[in-house]
Amino acid sequence: MNIDDVDLPLIYCPVEGELNPATERVEARSAEWIDQHRLYDTEQERAWLLATKSADFCGRYYPEADEERLLATALWTYWAFAFDDNYCDNGETCDQPAKFAEVAGYVQRAWEVPTLLRSGDPRLDHYLVAMQDVSARFHRLGTPTQLQRMHAAHCAYLFGVQWQVSNRSRNVFPGLDGYLLMRRGAVGVGPLIAALEFAHRNEVPAAEWDSPAVRALTEMVIVVVALDNDRQSIVKELRLGQTEQNVFTALMGEGLSLEEAIAEATALRDRVFCRFLQVEEQARRGGSAALRRYLQGLRWAIRGNAEWGLTIPRYLSDGPLPETGSAPVDVDWAKQPAGHDGRPVPPSIAWWWQDLS
Repeated sequence: MNIDDVDLPLIYCPVEGELNPATERVEARSAEWIDQHRLYDTEQERAWLLATKSADFCGRYYPEADEERLLATALWTYWAFAFDDNYCDNGETCDQPAKFAEVAGYVQRAWEVPTLLRSGDPRLDHYLVAMQDVSARFHRLGTPTQLQRMHAAHCAYLFGVQWQVSNRSRNVFPGLDGYLLMRRGAVGVGPLIAALEFAHRNEVPAAEWDSPAVRALTEMVIVVVALDNDRQSIVKELRLGQTEQNVFTALMGEGLSLEEAIAEATALRDRVFCRFLQVEEQARRGGSAALRRYLQGLRWAIRGNAEWGLTIPRYLSDGPLPETGSAPVDVDWAKQPAGHDGRPVPPSIAWWWQDLS
């Protein structure tokens, strides 16, 4: 792929967005925490980690969270970006599935229990101690049901990354359906969607949470966010030569040109988003107050993720160090969804178009 050939269409996102008023305070507290736990090896790594603006990201996901709950989610997000940069996309574990599996096992257990863990690797132990600090905040503030749902999402995230690492180790480039299956976990958004209940002091009844419609809506949001993130990061990844596993590569592997892949990915993303709006409206009618609050959170997540990704230094900067600050959230949006040619959607997500009542 050639960076000069990338012409990305506007994002279609006709839902509302908000920003938590505690975002700036949480960003400052997060920077202190990152320094305390040394989630970087160099000042350059520190600068790029702060350039993720994870507090801003979470401020848009959880606009009604109190400051301590917003801080907990922001710290997890900063941690996940550091982990992704040093263990998932780079470093000796990024193409060594056996080594990554051991790391993932320690990470998952560090999330689940307060017992002090030691891996024998001082660098990894920094990450485990930081993870257990984050986990302690969630366990102190969350309910057992909220935490159990986050445990499951956390495990799915690490499983998705394991799949991605395995692909890289075998030089395997998945097709579109395989990519969506893998990316739904590896994108790392699942735990943050599960945290909507924690952040907003909400708990959806099990009968609604486990219903086909709510399961489908949750999956749809994760896929929309994943495809938006692929769009937002493609230019940066082209500069770094890290494009082997994104939706455009998956589609080009099926014979499309880059221009055709961009059009196809945009059409698929908008098709999923429009289905989300249909099912969400149906689920909102007759749903409990807790469910309606969760559905509002899903809408905030889609919009907030798009606004964040279009404005942060991590994606916009092209030098050895990120530019400081963020671009103002004053972006142009597509006025209508991209059209599609009616071809069947990939099998792993086709059930979203079934009767979900």
